[in-house]
Amino acid sequence: MSRRDPERRRADVAGDARRSDARVGDRSFADPRRAIGRAHARDVDAMPPVGARVAEAQIAAFEAWIADGMPAGTCAVDDPWSTPVQCTSMRTWTDGDDKSPEMKPGGTCVSCHAREADEPLFWAAGTVYPTAHEPDDCNGADTRGAAIVEITDAEGRVSRLAPNRAGNFFLVRPSDEDDDEDEVEPGGALATQFAYPYTVRVLYEGRERAMLTPQTSGDCNACHTTAGTNGAPGRILLP
Repeated sequence: MSRRDPERRRADVAGDARRSDARVGDRSFADPRRAIGRAHARDVDAMPPVGARVAEAQIAAFEAWIADGMPAGTCAVDDPWSTPVQCTSMRTWTDGDDKSPEMKPGGTCVSCHAREADEPLFWAAGTVYPTAHEPDDCNGADTRGAAIVEITDAEGRVSRLAPNRAGNFFLVRPSDEDDDEDEVEPGGALATQFAYPYTVRVLYEGRERAMLTPQTSGDCNACHTTAGTNGAPGRILLP
């Protein structure tokens, strides 16, 4: 019933709801037919501070089920994080350290470029994938510009990046060299200023996947590894 309590039964959630006087904003759900219960409260909460929030469509469907009196039925929603390790694109980067905007998908772009002092340098960078557990160097989601990674910095500046054919996206720092060095390749955008922490959303075909907790590291793939680290459930996943 909930992303954090997947084994809970309808009776459990209904019981919680009828015992609660939970609120969403200023709307009271004390009426048992409208009570949200703990599962709903957890899904709309931004805590814990890492990981991806439940999609708005899933929250809306859960609220509609509550409003309908919580009728019995079957749960047909698949967990997008319960997938095998696979290279969906069946295309892998094989050119080592050759410079390319499509190089080393899934790798730690920010720290690698910083360590090698290899321009361009990035405020933030990562790879968007079609499934949750894809291996390093496997090409990510090629949406032909349909997907957007929207990054909002601490001062409200918004950058919109269209991942390239390898799924890579990168927000570029201005170069210390001449202006010709600031030409941005596919997958990127230039930000002359940027303030941490930032929030980020992935938008695709009218859906979104949002990381609500402000982030202080722009090296997205450092946490969004094949298995996920530091609380991330896996790769940066298309919604």
